[in-house]
Amino acid sequence: MEIMNFITRPHNTIEMIVYILIIIILSTVLLRLITFTMRHLHKKEDLDMTKPYIIRDILQYTIYFIAVILILDIIGIDISGILLSVGIMSIIVGFAAKDIISNFMSGMFVVTDKSIKVGDEIVVDNIKGNVINMTFRKITLQTPDNVIVTIPNSILSTKVYTNNTNELPVVLTLIIYLKLNIDIEEYEKRIIEECEKLDFVNNKHNNKMNIIEFDDIGIKTKLYIGIKKHEDIERNRLIIGNIARKILNEMDK
Repeated sequence: MEIMNFITRPHNTIEMIVYILIIIILSTVLLRLITFTMRHLHKKEDLDMTKPYIIRDILQYTIYFIAVILILDIIGIDISGILLSVGIMSIIVGFAAKDIISNFMSGMFVVTDKSIKVGDEIVVDNIKGNVINMTFRKITLQTPDNVIVTIPNSILSTKVYTNNTNELPVVLTLIIYLKLNIDIEEYEKRIIEECEKLDFVNNKHNNKMNIIEFDDIGIKTKLYIGIKKHEDIERNRLIIGNIARKILNEMDK
């Protein structure tokens, strides 16, 4: 207690200035250390940066709060009176900064639900981009044109958004019509083997082909191929369609 009184109760103006400078310097060092740590972690591609970014925000606001309280105490302002008035001030600030509070609450729900995380590709309010940063107030996207877009978290609670980065397997489907003289099992085996040679195909997925209709004219089938990313799915469908037609022509001879 005596040490704290010595630190927070300077005996003259010079000591007051020195103590305030020490607090500012220590706060700046801590903030820069946090920023450096975030940049170091960001270099690791296999690390989900969502929680580290949120923790960074909490630490930064905590440091700001403690530094302000210490400086006010050094100056001689009654901290207890300020803390007692926080309740009343929070109501006034709440009305004045309802958008900030809305963004903060929306950000908490996004983090809690884990519906979006750093690295995901999302589309919100007709804006498509990869999430490169998340805070309690906003998310930052990088569009395919390398444009940086900042979106308030409150938009996520009022607008419909899609997350193209799904942990569930992305399945590409393709309708294929076979002639009656085609061996279905042989065709399925050949097309799946050829598809799994493609770099965008997920070989661990249960790739298969099912029969939908069987009549006197031919056989209608549906091919299910797991792919690694949702990007260029229509382009990938075209590639697999060409493979399907090539194998069909070879087996029809």
